[in-house]
Amino acid sequence: MSPNISVGNYVVVNRWGFGLFEYFGIKTPIKRGSVYIFNRPNSSKLYIKSVIALPNDTVEIDNDKVFVNGKLLEFKALSQADEHQIGIEQAKRSSYLIQKNRKRPFSYKMKLLIKRGHYFLLGDNRDNSADSRIWGTIPRENFIARLVKVIGK
Repeated sequence: MSPNISVGNYVVVNRWGFGLFEYFGIKTPIKRGSVYIFNRPNSSKLYIKSVIALPNDTVEIDNDKVFVNGKLLEFKALSQADEHQIGIEQAKRSSYLIQKNRKRPFSYKMKLLIKRGHYFLLGDNRDNSADSRIWGTIPRENFIARLVKVIGK
């Protein structure tokens, strides 16, 4: 999740409204642009990624360009190095940092309608991330918590 979360960082999460807490009748809505902790399907390993698309959204990816409901997620470069480029990606009312690898871009093309109860997530280190491009959408019941804060080591 570089550049937002690095190895050794601590994270503060909100579990209220997820998993066991849903049984108390509290269900926290999942929001586009927010970061969540979840299990991918058929795995008990935890992942942390950003939600890019919600149920009934259409996602189209053409190499490094991501479209949600036909609208390009705007990318504004902030810094560039030989290896990577860091910038801000804008999705509706939310924005977040992402990193692109200039020497090894993730070549990928797809178009997908997100089905009811599922979400499309991408890593912030776009060209070096296992995410919904690899294993598909994530069902609501696989979400564990929402990221609240990152604390450096």
